Amino acid sequence: MAIAATLVVLLLVAPGQAASAPDDTTAILETIEILAPRHGQLTADHPEAVSVTSRERLDRSAAAVLTDAFRDVPAVHLQSTTAGQGSPFIRGLTGSAVLNLVDGMRLNNAPYRSAPNPWLALIDPDLVERVELVRGPSSVLYGSDAMSGVVQVLTRRARGYGDTPRGSGRLKTSLSSADRGAGLRAELGVGHDKLAFRGGVSQRSAGDLRAGGEVGRQAYSAYDMVTADGSLSWLPRPEQELRLDYQFARQPRSPRHDELVAGFGQDEPSSDLFLFQPLQRSFAHAAYFVELPANALVESVQADLALQEIRENRRSRDHGSVIESDERNRSTLLGITAQAHSTTAGGSRLTWGGESYFDVVDSARDAIDTSTGDRQAVTPRFPDGSRMNSYGLYLSVEQDLARDLLLRWGLRYSLFDIHLASTSSSEAVDLKPDDLTGSVGLSWKATRSLRVVGNFQRGFRAPNIFDLGTLGPRPGNRFNVPATDLEPEELYSIDAGLKFADHRARGEVLVFHGWYRDKISSVLTGEQTPSGRDIVTSANVASVKLLGVEANGSIDLGRRLELRAGLAWVRGQQDDGAGNRQPADRTPPLSGSLGLPWQLGEQLWLEPSLRFAAPQDRLSDRDLADPRIDPAGSAGWATVELRARWFPRADLSVTAVLENLGDVSYRVHGSGMQSPGFNFRLALDASFD
Repeated sequence: MAIAATLVVLLLVAPGQAASAPDDTTAILETIEILAPRHGQLTADHPEAVSVTSRERLDRSAAAVLTDAFRDVPAVHLQSTTAGQGSPFIRGLTGSAVLNLVDGMRLNNAPYRSAPNPWLALIDPDLVERVELVRGPSSVLYGSDAMSGVVQVLTRRARGYGDTPRGSGRLKTSLSSADRGAGLRAELGVGHDKLAFRGGVSQRSAGDLRAGGEVGRQAYSAYDMVTADGSLSWLPRPEQELRLDYQFARQPRSPRHDELVAGFGQDEPSSDLFLFQPLQRSFAHAAYFVELPANALVESVQADLALQEIRENRRSRDHGSVIESDERNRSTLLGITAQAHSTTAGGSRLTWGGESYFDVVDSARDAIDTSTGDRQAVTPRFPDGSRMNSYGLYLSVEQDLARDLLLRWGLRYSLFDIHLASTSSSEAVDLKPDDLTGSVGLSWKATRSLRVVGNFQRGFRAPNIFDLGTLGPRPGNRFNVPATDLEPEELYSIDAGLKFADHRARGEVLVFHGWYRDKISSVLTGEQTPSGRDIVTSANVASVKLLGVEANGSIDLGRRLELRAGLAWVRGQQDDGAGNRQPADRTPPLSGSLGLPWQLGEQLWLEPSLRFAAPQDRLSDRDLADPRIDPAGSAGWATVELRARWFPRADLSVTAVLENLGDVSYRVHGSGMQSPGFNFRLALDASFD
C-alpha cells in the first residue's frame, strides 16, 4: 500500500510537459461539455471533484452491465449484491445517498432503497456516451438524494450526416468465460443535418458465475437482460434542438444469490426462493434546447419532460416455510425541469431553474400456500397508491473575484408533498418537509499548472416511500416494518486539495470531512417473525462522521505510454443517538489502482493494470450481523488485468480483456458473492455508414 501511495504522490508533483489521454477516465479535465447536467460546463479551473468515464473507456472495458465499468474509476467503490447488478459508493455512501440521473432526469424514485440497489445496472452500457460522477454533496443543483455525490449517465444521441440523408448501422457481439455469458447488440440510424434517428436492441445471457481459486461456480447467479432504445434529434434551426428518447430494459428472472446461499454466520440460507421477476425500467424523455442571441438577457434555455416506470416484482419464500410471497411493485415518475444560463453585466455566470417530480407507487402482494395452492391478498410491501411529489428552485453563480481566483456559490429551495396511503393496519400519513440548502467553492490558480480548491456544501435527503412504508424481508435475515414520523437527513461537507494539470501530467488530491445528521437507519425492535427474521424499522437515530482522501493522476512516459494511478480512503464513525459509537456501516476499505495505457500505433491499444483493496475489519453491529460480510473482516486482495483493443479496419474493433489473471478468490467488501475468477471477455464491434 505504501508503494501505491508513493506512486500517486509522484504523479501529482511530477514536473514537465506531456499530453494526457482525453478519452480515458480522469478527474481533471480540460473541458467537460455538458448538455443535460446543470453545471453547464466544468473545467479544470473549477473547485468541484469530477470523474468522467468516456465512451472510449466504456468500449475498452467490455462491460457486461454499466456498473462493471466503474471498477477502475478513482474514488468509487463498487458493491455487487448479486450478479448483473452493482451499486457505487461515493465518499463512503451508496443507495439513496447517491443521486443517479439519466440525461439530467432522476433515476432515483420514491421506493429507492437506502442500501445498494440494482437500478443503475439496468442501463445498457452500449447506449451510454459517457458517465460523469460529481463527488461531494450536490443538493443545490440536483436536490434531494445528492448527499455524497451524483452519477450522471449521458446517452448517445442520433447524429446527422450532412445535407443528404444517409444510413448507418452497428453490430456488436460479446463473450465472457467466467459466467459463460454472451451478448448481442444491433443498431440502425438514418438522418441528415436537421433530422436524425438512431435505434438499437441488446440481449445478454449469463450463467452461474465462476469465482477464483477453488470456489467454483456460484449457484443462483445466472441472469438474462434485454434492452431496446431509440433517439430522435431535430434541429429546426442551428440554435435549436428537440430530442426525443426512449429506453427499455428488463431482467426477466434474476435470483438473489445472497438470500439463497448461506452466508457468513449462517448454517442455512435466509430463503428457499427469491427471484426478481422481473426487474424492469422504461423511460421516455423529451428535451428542447435553444441558444439565444448574444445580447439577450438569457443565453440559453433547456426544458425537459420525462416519464419513468420501474417495476420490481418478487417471488420469495423464507427458508423452511410453505408460504410463498408474490409481489408486484411499480413506481411511475413524471419529471418536468427547466434551466437557463445567463451572464450579468459584471461578468458573473448564472445557472438557474426549477423542477417538479411526481411519483406514484403501486404495490400488491399475495401469499400462496404451496402445500394447498391457496392464494390470499395480504398487505403489500409499500402502501398502495402512495405518492411523493417534489418541487425545487435553484441558483448557481460563478464569479471571478480576481484574475486567478474563482468563486462558485448557490442556493436551492425544495418542497415535498409526501402521502403514505392507508393500509389494513395503518392510517394514511401526509408529510410536507421543505429545505433551504447552499454551497460555496473556491479555486485559486497558485501557479500556471497548479490550483488550490476548496468546497463547503450541504446535502439533504427527504424521507421517501421506502424509508416510511416498507413492509417485508430485508437482507441480513431482517424484516422491515413501516415508520411514519421520519425527518429529512442532512450532511455538511468540507473538502480541500490540489489540482494539477499541464500538457504532460495531471492529477488531484482532495481531503474531505462530512458530518451526517439525522441519518435514517434500520434499528432492531427486539422482535422476530415466526420464520426467525429480526424485525427492524427506520428511525432518524444516527449521526455519522466521514473523513477521507481521494488521489489520482496520470503522467506521460513518452512513446505513447502513460502511467495512471488512483487511491481512495475513507473512515466512518457513527453515533446511534444513545452515545454508543462504532464504525459506520459498510465503510469501504483503502483501495486503489495502477495502469499503463499504451497506444501502439493507430490500430492497437494495450493496458496492463492492477486493482487492490486493503482489509476492512472496522465493522458496525449491522455489518457483523450481515451474512454478506465476514465477522472477522473482509480480507484484502489484489488482481491483475490486461486489456487490449485492436482496429484491423476503421469500421471494425476487437476488444479483449483478461480479468483476474491470477485467478484470485476474493470478495469486494459488502458484496453478496465472490468476484469473478479468471475471466476472458471478448467483444467484436462492426459499424457501417
